[in-house]
Amino acid sequence: MDELSSANPSKMVIPVFDGEIDAYWWVFCTEKYFKHWRTPERLKMIVAGLAMRGPALIWWLRWYPLHSSVNWDAFTSI
Repeated sequence: MDELSSANPSKMVIPVFDGEIDAYWWVFCTEKYFKHWRTPERLKMIVAGLAMRGPALIWWLRWYPLHSSVNWDAFTSI
């Protein structure tokens, strides 16, 4: 059973992305999280950044301030 199991929807969490796991899988899981919690578009990028650690977080802290107008859909297609 993965972290996004519907067995207990109140515990649905975004898996931590550290750059080691498959980015496509992480995006898929993150989108399931957004749908479940009805995350507003304006918060998706912030929430995604909170789920990053290690090298991915270092990259995010450099990338996001320069691209803060990018929305989740554009980010996931980049």
